[in-house]
Amino acid sequence: MKILLAFAVIALLLLMLVLLWIRGSFKSGPAAPAKGTSLFAEILPRAFIWGIGLALGFLVVELPLAILGGILAALLLS
Repeated sequence: MKILLAFAVIALLLLMLVLLWIRGSFKSGPAAPAKGTSLFAEILPRAFIWGIGLALGFLVVELPLAILGGILAALLLS
């Protein structure tokens, strides 16, 4: 199950990269990327921040559930 979740997170990050690239390629004006700016230089910092956010969100949800499951198992086995 965790492998499936890992693949889902990777797929979401890749989808986000593609969407950011598409959005960035149609920008004009002061928000437009400078000429010669590579795709990775523009998008990777955002993807990195999103990845950290997803990982922290996973820990915030998964860790309390694991602790509660451990407490419940200890109570049931004692």
